[in-house]
Amino acid sequence: MIDALLGEWVHRLGRYLTDPKLLRILHEYTAAERRRWLPLWERRASGGRVWLTGVTIADGITLDDALPDHRTAEDLALHRQLGDKRVRTVLRGLTSDKAAVAARWAQDAGTWAESAVGAHLPAAYGERVRRKFHRLGARQAERAAAAGVAR
Repeated sequence: MIDALLGEWVHRLGRYLTDPKLLRILHEYTAAERRRWLPLWERRASGGRVWLTGVTIADGITLDDALPDHRTAEDLALHRQLGDKRVRTVLRGLTSDKAAVAARWAQDAGTWAESAVGAHLPAAYGERVRRKFHRLGARQAERAAAAGVAR
C-alpha cells in the first residue's frame, strides 16, 4: 500500500527510507488515507455494517426488494418541496406546458432550454418559463413578506 502513495519523489528519500520514524509516519499516513478512501458500504457504523440496498440477502432477494418504501431520498425531498404551500401557489400560476418544463428542470434535466426540448417544446420556450417562474416566485415572496408584516 505504501508503494501506491509514493511517487517519483521517492528516490530523493535515499537512505532515509529505512529510518523507523519516517516509516512510522508513512504507515500512519497510509492508514489514514485508506480509511478516508474506504467506500461507505465497507465501513462499520455503531457496531454494524452499512449495506447497499442492492446487496443480495437471501435467494436472490435484495434489501431493496425487502424495503416497504421504495421512494428514493430525492423523491422524499421533492415531495417535501412540492408540499410547501408557497411552491404550490407558484406552480398553480403555470400552464400545464410551463409546469411540465419546470418539473423537468427540477428533476435536473439540465438548462431551461434542455428542459423545454425534453418536454417536446421549442428550446426558446424554456427561457420564457424561467422568466415566468422567477416572476411568480418573486410575487409570492413579496406577498409572504407583506403577510408577515401585516400580522
